[in-house]
Amino acid sequence: MDWQRALADCDKCLSFDNKFMKAYIRKGKIQHVLKQFHKALATYDAALAIEAGNVEVLEAKRATMIAIQTTDADPERAKQAMQDPEIQAIMRDPTISKVLQDMQTNPGSSQAAMRDPDIRSKLEKLVAAGILGSK
Repeated sequence: MDWQRALADCDKCLSFDNKFMKAYIRKGKIQHVLKQFHKALATYDAALAIEAGNVEVLEAKRATMIAIQTTDADPERAKQAMQDPEIQAIMRDPTISKVLQDMQTNPGSSQAAMRDPDIRSKLEKLVAAGILGSK
């Protein structure tokens, strides 16, 4: 149950062999358990970039996506996510700030924003991190 050391072990394995699927899967599952869903999705995406049809990775990613949709808002999870430099950078992005403001005043504006793949990716990370609600 020493999650940080387990993550370090996975990273060490990947430093030896960056195509080691078992390390990607374990790393993603650990991140899932820690409710770092945005990181788990990134880990699974990295694995799928190497082996697109890996059934175990696809199932683990699907489980994480379901968890994102079904996990209730958790202020502690959002607080922890705000410690992540990637999430901080997204929140400082002026384009994302503008989109978030527009979405509050005009919820229909989200459709236009979601057509931009970069904006969509960043908003999905915020949802996965628990910063934005998905419901």
